[in-house]
Amino acid sequence: MINCRLIPLTKNLIPSKYKLVEENVYLDLNDGDGFFMYRIGISVDHTGKKVSIQELEQLVEPHFLYIEKELRLHIDSIQYYILGGELEDIQKFKSMIK
Repeated sequence: MINCRLIPLTKNLIPSKYKLVEENVYLDLNDGDGFFMYRIGISVDHTGKKVSIQELEQLVEPHFLYIEKELRLHIDSIQYYILGGELEDIQKFKSMIK
């Protein structure tokens, strides 16, 4: 089981290309193709065993999300990621991990 938590994407974590649309959900203003334009930040606690990208992909892909970016902020046993997807899919995933 992967222990995930929502994180706010503060100015020091992300460039100003994101616009907050609701709590912890952002619109990527530079995404020009019009698909999967919404972002959410998560932290993954890997106490005991580091979580691989493949394990995280297995968690998010069934929810039609993808890993947009791994943030290089490895603090103690926590990894940080930005996930991308459609607004409805982001909202569903967000409600699962609150």
